[in-house]
Amino acid sequence: MKNMEKMTRMEALKYGAVAALMACSVVYSAAAACAACTDSGSQTVTTGGGSQSVGSADDYRTQVEMSGSIRVDGATVQRTTGSIQQQASTGSIQQQPWERGSPPSKRKQGGTGPIPQQPSGQVEVAEREVEVVADKVKALEVRGRNGAISVEATDMPDGKLTGTASIRCGGRDSAEAKSRASKVKITCKIVGGSTVISATFPAASSEEVSSYDGVGFTLATRALKKAKLDTSNGAVVYRGFKGECQVGTSNGSVAVTSHTGPITIDTSNGSVEVEQCDDAAPVKVDSSNGAINVVLRGKHSPMQLETSNGSIDASIPAGWEGTVQASTSNAAACIETPNERFVGEDGDNTVSFGNAKPLARIETSNGRIHVKAGFNR
Repeated sequence: MKNMEKMTRMEALKYGAVAALMACSVVYSAAAACAACTDSGSQTVTTGGGSQSVGSADDYRTQVEMSGSIRVDGATVQRTTGSIQQQASTGSIQQQPWERGSPPSKRKQGGTGPIPQQPSGQVEVAEREVEVVADKVKALEVRGRNGAISVEATDMPDGKLTGTASIRCGGRDSAEAKSRASKVKITCKIVGGSTVISATFPAASSEEVSSYDGVGFTLATRALKKAKLDTSNGAVVYRGFKGECQVGTSNGSVAVTSHTGPITIDTSNGSVEVEQCDDAAPVKVDSSNGAINVVLRGKHSPMQLETSNGSIDASIPAGWEGTVQASTSNAAACIETPNERFVGEDGDNTVSFGNAKPLARIETSNGRIHVKAGFNR
């Protein structure tokens, strides 16, 4: 394949906002690039868990282990230098929208996370998407890496799960990046009654190269009795289910909405949105840096919300009975009803409603607290 390179240097702004260090664009012949990404045939591989269909370029075979089926939809190669990422695909160059610092709303759901900035040398990145299909899914565990996770309830046969895994791998050159991406294993297996979906990455030439690796998942199924979603760097969305929900991410926003059942969320850096529809199931949210917004629909649900740096907004329904304890070290703690407004002194505020025991404990070390009681039903 022939290519041409055109390099443009840009001055980086020091001590200010991050700017591009250097952008190196690779322009491929459209016909040659299309040929490189065209399936040269397909093969069926039988594993202990089932069969899978694989179609890709001759030098871009996948290695997958899965109890359902997986289909490779092709590959793109991306050159990165500094904070600018550009993608070479069938002769076109596109700047990627998910540099570090991009808000979660600007990233594709389930896509890979932000690319590390300022590499010491040039790093190529190869990407591909894999279709994920599984059957007899009752409980789900998803393990992402530098990527977002999205799981939503939809109308389909019971136990059926479909979706996409978005894979990204780094390399010192395009050959290493493509080779490593082709060797990523997406696994789907039953562990302790849960369907566990994850990815295994091949060894890299350096730690810097492997830091560009990532996988995100966009999944849909009809119903789940339990879900555990965990990723190291990416947003998490879980919507429309019943049962227990556990979410963990080290750097990303979390949204669990239209949910009926216990909710536990732990994130070290990101905002949290929760809508709990259960009458008595507990909600527990812990964030070290980010705002929290929780809406309770049930009249007997206990709640524990904590963040070390961010505001907290909570809404409890009319008829909720229990005690609200709000505490903040550097702002006001307000508890409001349709007829009254209570503002605590020194950032502490406790108000009881009725005679029931459920406790709503709300704490932040640096941010306001606003609890609205009786405004929603």
